[in-house]
Amino acid sequence: MPSAVPPAFLENGPIFNFGGDETIGPTPTPEPTPTPEPTPTPEPTPTPTPTPAPTPTPTPTPTPSDDTFGGIDDTLNGGRGTIPVVIGGIVRGGETNDSLVGSPGPDVISGLEGDDNLQGAGGDDLIFGNEDDDVLFGSTGNDILDGGSGFDTLYGGKGRDSLEGGNNPDQLFGNDGSDTVIAGEGRDTGFGGKGTDSMRGGLGDDCLSGDRGADIVWGDQGNDSLFGGADEDQLFGGEGGDWLYGNADSDTIFANEGDDIVFGGEGDDIFDGGAGNDVLWGEQGKDIVAGGEGRDVFVISGFSSPDGSSSNGTNPAFTTSGGPDIADADIFTDFRVGEDLIGLSGDLKFEDLIIFQSSDTKAGSTIIRNGVSGDFLAVLPGVDSRTIGRDTFVIAPTVPGSATPLPLPTPTPTDSPTPTPTASPTPTPTDSPTPTPTDSPTPTPSPAPMFPTPTGSPTPTPTPTPSPTPTPTASPTPTPTSSPFPNQFPLAVNDNFTTVAGQKLSLNVLFNDTDPDKNPLTVTTFTPPANGQLTPSGPAGTFEYTPNASFSGTDSFSYSISDGNGGTSQATATINVSSPPKVVISEGVIVAKASPLQTITSADLLVTDSDNTPSEIVYTITKAPDASRGFVQRGSTFLNVGSKFSQDDINNNIVKYNLLSSGGNDSFTFTASDGAATVGPISFSITVVDNIIDRTNLPASSFTGSNLSDFIVGGGGNDTLFGGDGNDIIDGRAGDDLEFGQTGNDSVLGFTGNDTIDGGDGNDTVDGEDGIDSLVGGLGNDLMFGGNDGDNLSGGDGSDTIDGGTGNDSVQGESGDDSMSGGIGTDTLLGGIGDDSIDGGAGDDILDGGIGRDLLDGGINSDLLSGGDSEDTILGGDGSDTALGGAANDYLLGEAGSDSLLGEAGDDTVDGGIGSDSVNGDFGNDLVLGGDDNDSLSGGAGNDIVGGGGGSDLLIGDVGNDFFYYETPSEGVDIISDFNVGGSGTDRFLFRSSSFGGLTNTGTTNDFTSFIVRNIGSSGDNISKQEVILFESTFDNAQGVNAVLKNQNGSSKTGAFFVYLNNTFNKYVLGFDPNVADDSLPAFDLAVLNTIPTLPGALSTVITASDFKFI
Repeated sequence: MPSAVPPAFLENGPIFNFGGDETIGPTPTPEPTPTPEPTPTPEPTPTPTPTPAPTPTPTPTPTPSDDTFGGIDDTLNGGRGTIPVVIGGIVRGGETNDSLVGSPGPDVISGLEGDDNLQGAGGDDLIFGNEDDDVLFGSTGNDILDGGSGFDTLYGGKGRDSLEGGNNPDQLFGNDGSDTVIAGEGRDTGFGGKGTDSMRGGLGDDCLSGDRGADIVWGDQGNDSLFGGADEDQLFGGEGGDWLYGNADSDTIFANEGDDIVFGGEGDDIFDGGAGNDVLWGEQGKDIVAGGEGRDVFVISGFSSPDGSSSNGTNPAFTTSGGPDIADADIFTDFRVGEDLIGLSGDLKFEDLIIFQSSDTKAGSTIIRNGVSGDFLAVLPGVDSRTIGRDTFVIAPTVPGSATPLPLPTPTPTDSPTPTPTASPTPTPTDSPTPTPTDSPTPTPSPAPMFPTPTGSPTPTPTPTPSPTPTPTASPTPTPTSSPFPNQFPLAVNDNFTTVAGQKLSLNVLFNDTDPDKNPLTVTTFTPPANGQLTPSGPAGTFEYTPNASFSGTDSFSYSISDGNGGTSQATATINVSSPPKVVISEGVIVAKASPLQTITSADLLVTDSDNTPSEIVYTITKAPDASRGFVQRGSTFLNVGSKFSQDDINNNIVKYNLLSSGGNDSFTFTASDGAATVGPISFSITVVDNIIDRTNLPASSFTGSNLSDFIVGGGGNDTLFGGDGNDIIDGRAGDDLEFGQTGNDSVLGFTGNDTIDGGDGNDTVDGEDGIDSLVGGLGNDLMFGGNDGDNLSGGDGSDTIDGGTGNDSVQGESGDDSMSGGIGTDTLLGGIGDDSIDGGAGDDILDGGIGRDLLDGGINSDLLSGGDSEDTILGGDGSDTALGGAANDYLLGEAGSDSLLGEAGDDTVDGGIGSDSVNGDFGNDLVLGGDDNDSLSGGAGNDIVGGGGGSDLLIGDVGNDFFYYETPSEGVDIISDFNVGGSGTDRFLFRSSSFGGLTNTGTTNDFTSFIVRNIGSSGDNISKQEVILFESTFDNAQGVNAVLKNQNGSSKTGAFFVYLNNTFNKYVLGFDPNVADDSLPAFDLAVLNTIPTLPGALSTVITASDFKFI
């Protein structure tokens, strides 16, 4: 249901503040409260651990009763059999226990003191539990819930919610949607629920479960228990001794600091123990495990299948954490001999293991295989198998009461056999001395167990009796002479690939790898490259490599291959990421008719590449100059389309342009390549002049060109240069120069220094470049660039294009239809006479269109814009702008930011756009719109249409016959400050018919009727066929009117407007009910009518059916 009138709109009226034991209406039947999702149960404890991990059990979810929330004092709902009183806007509880229910719209609900039960209902709500033990329900919408202090329970419900527990142990349930759950201080319990959630434990020993969805879970400080749940999750233990469970699917786990226990669960997981003495269980899947700093235990496992069958493994009676192919084994990336240990779990014993070295001794790895099942269990890259012995293994710790690995010593045989006083069911060795384990990968023939079983405490190894005892006749352990790898090993060969920075590369590392037995090869493991991403794709051995942004250079990764029969090999793939060539300079050349052969130097054309020499940068001509005008040559060779030359050729001055006697201005196009990447095509200009006057080495002086076309180059001093007649090129170079193009279409360049440049007559190009320059375009349609620093630019006569560039520039278009841009900096742009287009660019700019139909765009930051005379279009852009329409009928749009808009004279359209704006139509019959957010609107003098749009707006019609316009009923609750105030004009309401039940008043005002209700009830006044229903009775909000209309005599399913007196604020409020007979649908407050007297009988004299119009 709609919210009550937000108090901030009612002349500083009080907010809803309910004290102890206050209720509205009789004892309510509450609005249905969404049942929280069932508490998610973390995935089962990993199979290898005989003792299951403790599953966090949240306290029972409190469920509201039929009438009130249990254990509360205050209730803000209706009685049984009535619609709940829904309080919207800003709602606060009192000092005791409150039950507060919001509206379908956005609410702010604060429980304050007491054990409160707070429900947001619909909309994007802000709910604060504040003090004591609270229960918060977000329901639908993207809600923000803050439990505050106390033992709180938070339910996000549907939508993308944000939950924060605050102090003390809390329970947080994200439920549906991708939620953010922040537990805060205390021992908290959190469940993400459905969706991709982000969860943080904060301080305290927390239990967090991502549940369904690809979640990110941080434990932060404390000894935390983290459960990823379903899908591919990311878990970060943070500080403390944490338990981390990846559960289902392929997870990424970082245990971080502390003595942690990590269980990968199902899927191909990647995890890192970080600092501390960690216990790492890869469990099912092909896992990549790093221990990090500290003395870590890497766990491998095997179990006998009671029914003699198994879903994996080469031996169906034995299940392991690995598989029949080496690709199924876990990779222990940083196992350190003498520091880290390998834990044996389940039925796995040291005697069951086959430990051997991969075939490539240089890049070899230790491989651990189960001799009973034949499964590959682990790969230890870079570890010499001869260093792995019995003392490397321990009994894998079960889930302990703390996160510290159990210090289980490896049992050692005694020096000589001694009798035992009791019989042992375990087979014992003969009188011969117990064999000592050797470096051979074959286990010893003694079947006596060297470790206690995982389910009990360690027991001493039984010693043999003096008399011979039976020797076991069968053992699953392979004999020393049998070899499980009779085939020849494959050979992996190093690879080299090339790509370009920013471009993906598809590669196959198996193309040059071979197997003597012709077995098909597969890539079983690979290391990630340091400067890019590597993803397997397509057939065996195929990868897609994507270099990191901006990276160029050499990247690499190593990989292992398998022939499927136990044979493996390793190699390295190197990828050269080439930097693409960059065109640094393409200025063109200027050729004098008197000197037709012009060298193209690196000052004219330069392409660079950080990883290639100039000789490796090759140009290819894609369009040659006009053969009747001239040609490009390399040395004595003429170049045409397809011809090539290098940057080294340019640097050595052997690339030239040869002008023919009939030649003139021309160009050619080219591409440039470093062998891996190509740029272009790019055009290179050839400008022909009559004379070249180079004064570079002359002191500062004055020079005037000829009546022909001249190229004048100034010296290092403060020169005064005149182009004279002809199409001249003037380059002032260093110094504070005075340059005058004079007659002709000239190009005048300031280069460095604070220059003064006048283009003169003609269509000139004027570029100040560096320095604080003063530029005048003069007569003609000029192209002007201020360059760097703060410049003064004046276009003069003609339709000029002016760009201020960087710096705080002053730009004047003067006469003509000019296009102007301030660029970066705080600029002042004056359009002058003509239909100008002005863009302020970045910075706090001043824009004035002047005379003409102008387009002004403030651009970025907070600008001041004035349209001036004629019909202008003004766009504020980003920032908090001030815009004045000026004379004539203007269009003003504030766009983003909190803008101030004034239409001034004329029939203007003024729209505030996004942000909290102040909008005034001023003089004329204006259309004044607020746009989004909470705006202040005034029509000014004239017959205006004033529409607040989204948000809660202040609407003032001012002088004239004004319309207050509503596009939809859910825009927000406005305040109309001067509806039909005596002497100000006759005001009316204007509605979009399709949004207000299709109501119309076509043809005559009598088609639309109004009625004042004085007798309420089913036997009271008949409201049938009434479109405007007036109440002098008081109600709390629109929902109270909605309930009365449903039961009123003559109620029907049609929509109707209503006006009622709000008993909290003692103001009349205009509202709309889309279905009078159904109060389960929301009714809407539209506007607070501040100026209507509350005296009996006054309402019907101010509001009549004729005040309602539709479009």
